[in-house]
Order: sequence, then C-alpha cells, then structure tokens
Amino acid sequence: MKKWIFAVSAAALVLALGLSGCEKAPADSSGSATEVSGTGATAADPATGETPTGSETAGETGGSTTPAQQTIQLTFSGQTLSGAPEGTVVTEDGAFVIVKPGTYELTGDLSNGQLRVRVEKTERVTLIFRNFTASSSTSAPIYLVSADKCVIELADGSVNRLTDAKTYVFSDPTETKPNACLYAGCDLKIKGKGSLIVEGNYNNGIGCKNDLEISNGQITVSAPNNILKGNNSVTVTGGKLVLSGAENDDPNFTKLIESCGALVVADRYCYGSLPGREEIVVQPGQAPLDAIARHYLNVSMCPRFMGQDEMRGRKKYLADLVKEYKADGIIVASNKFCEYWSYERTIDTIVLNRDFGIPVCSIEKEYVNAASGQLRTRFQAFIESVEIKKIQEGARK
Repeated sequence: MKKWIFAVSAAALVLALGLSGCEKAPADSSGSATEVSGTGATAADPATGETPTGSETAGETGGSTTPAQQTIQLTFSGQTLSGAPEGTVVTEDGAFVIVKPGTYELTGDLSNGQLRVRVEKTERVTLIFRNFTASSSTSAPIYLVSADKCVIELADGSVNRLTDAKTYVFSDPTETKPNACLYAGCDLKIKGKGSLIVEGNYNNGIGCKNDLEISNGQITVSAPNNILKGNNSVTVTGGKLVLSGAENDDPNFTKLIESCGALVVADRYCYGSLPGREEIVVQPGQAPLDAIARHYLNVSMCPRFMGQDEMRGRKKYLADLVKEYKADGIIVASNKFCEYWSYERTIDTIVLNRDFGIPVCSIEKEYVNAASGQLRTRFQAFIESVEIKKIQEGARK
C-alpha cells in the first residue's frame, strides 16, 4: 500500500489540486484520465491558505445551493442518522442519500455504511466534515453520484477518516463505479484547515469522473492503485517556498509565484530580507557609512565570493532556511548576463536536491519580469510536482 505526503519550501509555495463536479457514475468515459500513482498522499495546509466556508460555494460560478444560514447538521452513530430535515436525505439499498442541494455538516461515525449525494446536475452540495468517520465493508463509504459540483470542506482542527472495503459488491455485475474510497461522478473540490485520512483498500484512494481539485488541508491518502485520479484533471495547491537568487527588487515576482498557488515564506537574494535584515552596529569613532558598507560586505552571499567554504556555506544556509520555515521547495533565479549567478544557480540546482533532498526550480529571467506567462507555467508545474513529491514521501513513512 502506498502513501504520499505533500510539502513546500521556505519562500513558501502553496499548491492546489483542481477538483471537478459530480454526475451519475456510468462506466469510464473514453477520455484520458489524469492520475497520481502510489499508495498514500498528504497535502500540507499552507500557512496563509484562505478557505471560505462550505456555504460560500454558492458564490462559485455555476450551480445552485442553499444560503449559508441553512447549514444542515447530520450526526451519524453506527448505521443511524439524526438531524436530517424531511425530504433532504433518503435511504436507498442501506445507504443514506442526500437528494437536496445545500450545505451539510457531518459529524460522528458512519460504520459499515455509505453516504451518497444525488442531486440535479445543475445543483451543488457542500459537505463539511467535522470529526467525521465513515467506513464500508462492501463498497465506498462516500459516493457522490451526481451534481454540478461537490465541495468537501475540512473543518478547522477536525480529524476525519474514510475507509473502504477490499472487495466491492455491485448490485449490477456490469457496474464499475464507484472504484475509489471517496468517489465523485461530478467536479470535486476538497479544501479547509482540518485533516482527512483516506484508506483505500479496493482500487483508488480519491477518484473523480471530471475535475479533482485539492486546496489546503492535511490530506493523507493510501491506495493499492492510484492515490488521486481525475478523469479530466487533477489540481493540487498549497505549499511553501523559499526564494533565492540575484538582486531582485521587484515585488511582482513574488506576487506572480503566489498567484500560482504557493506561499513564499522567505527570500535569500544578494541583499534580500535574509540575512540582510540585521542590526548594524556602529562602533565608537566609526563613520555610519563605513559600518553599513562593512556589514553588507561581511554578510553578503554573492556568488562572486568563490571560496569553497563560502560556496558550501551558501548551500547549507538555504537548506537551513527550508528547515526553519518548513518550506517544501526552493526557486533559484538568476538575472540574464550575471555570470556569477548563472554558475551558482546551476550548482544550487544540483547540490540542494542531491545532498539535501530539496526540490529546486531553476530559472533565468530578465531583471524586469516581461515573460510572466512563461514563468507562470514553470511555477505552476513546479508547485504541483512538489506536492506530488510530498505525497510520495508520505507513502514511505
């Protein structure tokens, strides 16, 4: 069984997974599927990841839902359910089926059962997991059959767990869905500041017929086949990054990275915030300008200082920043025609990954970010790869 865990680096990147809507689960379409192989995955909650409440999904494009004040509290105990207003939840083949759009908060333990969502394909449902546990000995505990989109929000501080059967029992031998512990026949988005543990025993961990998006949350997935599988797309966001490189006084560079779903937690440019923001002590009889000049000469980590000790020290400093700020990766950027940093960037890319196991995105850029479109593509790909790496590492733990 595989487990994957996501993480990001000091100049924090936040990664997001794209989730797609639900619809009645027919056999797989002929379209290509996006999937992540492995047995486990953990998506780390970025420090600044804002997550609107489940009821806010009404503001997302398309679909309809009920107002925030109409959140319905559903409490499970074994194979019983309480709190469902008449007409919102029905029973079908021993499963509880939500048949009305809106926001539902789930608590308690659903043992050896199944919760389904079946609403119109123009309607939306939000499920808030608040210390919710569900398991099934014959199928998937959560089956989002049909909707325009389903959103699962992990309540702040909550711990939630889903466990499916090793063998699924289908009423119709020709059926192939669900085939994941958490399966959606529509667009699915998972977000929030809680944790979700998905123990897949049959096939996939989290599966989606359309678009799957994972944003924030501490998500751990194990499965014998694919940890995450979206038939249209899988989008993962929520990580921390450290930035390093030559002189960079353009705040739009950091904004560009964070607009790709990452959080920048630290920077180490030639004269950046680290280690530049330190007290400068003026000694008695010393001119202030002389003190400033000597300070920056001593703390500067410019690659023009080519001694082996200095070079190794710069790599170790970056690795320490990643550890201190709990970052998941590093972006190393050099300005065109800066030969010193071109060499440093190449060495950083090799050494930081080989000796410290830190994912590195290496770029050469103009002093002013003219090619923002190309950079955005690079950053998005790097952020997603970092999150997937965290999933893989979680599988080995």
